[in-house]
Amino acid sequence: MCLTCVDSMCASHAARLDHFSIISQSPGSTALAPAKPPPVGHDVGTHAEPGAGDLRFDFVTTDQSYRKRRSAEGTRTPQPASDMQIPPAEGVTMTRKLVGLISILAACLLVAGCGAGGTNAADASAGIDSGLTAETLPAGVATADTKMNSNLVSTPQVIRTAYVDIRVADVAVATAQIVATTTARAGSIDSQSANSDGTSSFANIVARVPSDTLDAFIANLSELGTVMSVNINAQDVTTQVVDLDARIGVLRTSIDRLKVLQGQATSVADLVAVESELANRQGELDSLTAQRTYLGQQVTMSTVTVSLSPITELTSSTAPGFLAGLQNGWSAFLALIAFLITSAGFLIPFVVIGAIIVIPVITIVIKRKR
Repeated sequence: MCLTCVDSMCASHAARLDHFSIISQSPGSTALAPAKPPPVGHDVGTHAEPGAGDLRFDFVTTDQSYRKRRSAEGTRTPQPASDMQIPPAEGVTMTRKLVGLISILAACLLVAGCGAGGTNAADASAGIDSGLTAETLPAGVATADTKMNSNLVSTPQVIRTAYVDIRVADVAVATAQIVATTTARAGSIDSQSANSDGTSSFANIVARVPSDTLDAFIANLSELGTVMSVNINAQDVTTQVVDLDARIGVLRTSIDRLKVLQGQATSVADLVAVESELANRQGELDSLTAQRTYLGQQVTMSTVTVSLSPITELTSSTAPGFLAGLQNGWSAFLALIAFLITSAGFLIPFVVIGAIIVIPVITIVIKRKR
C-alpha cells in the first residue's frame, strides 16, 4: 500500500485512532517500531504479515461501537479483485440496461439506413425524371439527339437485284426497246454490250430502275420474247443503315463542338490539336456519308441484268435420198483430200531433213563395200 493511501485512511479515522505505526519489510531497510505499545484494552487492527517490499500498518482505536462491530464481524481476509462478484440484482439491472442500449443503437442504425436509401432512390428518380429532357440538356446535345432520332429508319431497307435471260427474234430491236422502257421508268443504263459470232448476235444490258417498279419492268421484258429464266435476290441492309445514321449523327455533333473549341483556342498548340482532330473526324464523316449514300442508292434503285440471244431453228439444208448420199460422199472425199494434203504439208519438213542426213550416209556405206 502506498503512503498516500495510508495518510488518507488515517485522516478519515483520526477520531478513532489512538496509536498507529508503519513497519517496512523492504530488504535492507530498518523496521519502524511503534513509538509506544498500545494501551491495555485497546483494539489493535493488524493485517497478515507482509512480504518483502510490502508495508504493514497497525492502528489502535478507543471507539467502543467500532470495537464491538469489529468483535462481531471478526477478522476479515481481503479478497482478490478476481473473486469479487456483482450482486445478482445489480447484475440483472446492468444486463438489462446493456441490452436496451444495444437495441436503441440498432434501431437508430436501421432508421438511418432506410432514410438514406429512400433519399438516394428519390434523388435517382428525380435525376431520371428531370435529367433526360431536352430542355435541361445543352443545346448541342439536344439538337444532336433529335437529329439522330429523326434519321433512324422505320421501314426495312432491302436491296433487290434481278437477272433475266430472254430469247428474241431480233437482238438489236430488243435492245432498243429495253433502253426506251428503262428511260420511261426513270431508270438508267449502267452498261450495254453486244457481240456476234458471224451468224447470230448477243447482247447484255445492265439497267437500274426504281425498286417499286421492278416487278412491272420484268413484266415488260417478258413481252420482248421468250423468257428463259428470272432470278431475283433481296438483301436486307436495315441494320447497316441504322448504324451508319447513328455514327454520322454523333460525328456531326462532335465536329460542331470541335469548331466551337477551335474558336475558343488561346494557344497555337491547342489550335493545332483541335484542327488535327477536326480533320480526322471530318474524314471519317465523309467516308461514312459516302457509304450511307451508296446503300441508299442501292435500296432505292434495283439493278436488272438482261441477257438477249436470238431464237434458233433447226432446218435441213438438203433433202434425203440418193442425191443426199452422193453429196455426203463427195463431201467426205473432199475432206479426205484435205486431210492428205494437210498431212503432206506436215511431213515435208521431216522428209527433207531426213534426206539431207540419210543420203550421204548411205552413199559412204556403199563405196566402202565396193
